[in-house]
Amino acid sequence: ASGIYEITSVEHLDDALALLRYGDYPICLLDADIGDRPVDVLLGRARRSGYRGACIVLCDHADLATDLAAMQAGAHAYLIKAELKPQQLERCVRYALCLQRRLVALQELARRDPLTSLLNLRSFEEHLETAVARARRQPGELALLYIDLDGFKQINDTHGHDVGNDLLVEIAQRLTQRLRRGDVLARVGGDEFAVILESLSDGIHTAGGVAEALIETVHEPLVRGKRLLRVAASIGIALCPADAETPTKLMQCADSAMYSAKGAGGGTWSRYEPFSDGITGRWPRVQLVMESEDPGSDDG
Repeated sequence: ASGIYEITSVEHLDDALALLRYGDYPICLLDADIGDRPVDVLLGRARRSGYRGACIVLCDHADLATDLAAMQAGAHAYLIKAELKPQQLERCVRYALCLQRRLVALQELARRDPLTSLLNLRSFEEHLETAVARARRQPGELALLYIDLDGFKQINDTHGHDVGNDLLVEIAQRLTQRLRRGDVLARVGGDEFAVILESLSDGIHTAGGVAEALIETVHEPLVRGKRLLRVAASIGIALCPADAETPTKLMQCADSAMYSAKGAGGGTWSRYEPFSDGITGRWPRVQLVMESEDPGSDDG
């Protein structure tokens, strides 16, 4: 069935880019004959402005080079204005929107860890790069928390990968519930997670409090039949710009701090310190347990 569309028309590219950046437009009809810029440059500017919708390129005359450039730059269709008919344009819009929805769904799958549905490492690195850039030009600090599960390998080896996977999914859900809506959480390794906290006015105080809350929720037992499975978490914290001003260095600092937490016995957090083993958090050491008992028992 034909759709009904609300159209916003602008004459200047800068006005269009502003609308695409701040508006909610699922599709853009781009006149390739605006100004003297190649169509791939025009599309590139639209994408860099943050626009992620569909795009149809309109042109006065057929030109193979322009057609190919438009497709390679991500256009969904290339149409000649003189040949357009209303039904043809409406059908093209519907097709472009359908293709874009499928593309977005595929892109989202590529950004997610298939087991936990959290962001994967690649997507997390993109978020971290953007967050670090913001932290360098805005007030407030950024904290990176690097989380490693203590005792997970023992459970995985003893009870099998299915049980280990169930535990990872449960831990991912618990971590998500303890974080704020704007915080970024990802699974970055087998039993490793990472968190980005932005715009912190009191840096390590807030980050340490979050780390303690995450350690507490990780340590809650997971009931599987008559077994109680329990792991702990070692968390390393690094701050930007105090500890590092690049994403790679910040990850290295947080990883180093995490190993300091492990060296302190696990079940704790540590702030990155370049000339020491780190400042260990207040959460007491947690003795790793992997219990096989009646989940109703109060022992152990």
